[in-house]
Amino acid sequence: FRVRYRLFKSVINDWSQVKRLGSSRAGGLSYIHNPGTEPLHYVTIGQLATAAAGRWPDTDVFVSTYHDTRLTFSQVEQQANKLAAGFLDLGLVPGDRLGICSPNSAQWFLTALAAAKARLILVS
Repeated sequence: FRVRYRLFKSVINDWSQVKRLGSSRAGGLSYIHNPGTEPLHYVTIGQLATAAAGRWPDTDVFVSTYHDTRLTFSQVEQQANKLAAGFLDLGLVPGDRLGICSPNSAQWFLTALAAAKARLILVS
């Protein structure tokens, strides 16, 4: 918990803004109403994964000591792209929902990323 708290604390400096995230008031945090000084980037999770694989191909991105699994950015990119193509070959189209019921694992991680790359809505 402390590690997560420190991570969130380092990312979100103004905690008053967090309360507004769940607010239904018009003018809350969004791409249109950005109250911050840093610009928001219009990229998808899939695009970020592809960029990371190009920048750090041999760096571990997924490590599970429980399952004795290590995956690098390039391995994740390759496997997620194959899985995303498989979803589309099965007839799923962007916007379709993809359900997954699984414990945390490399397969869940890859499925979530593949769903994002295929522009599917992940239901877990």
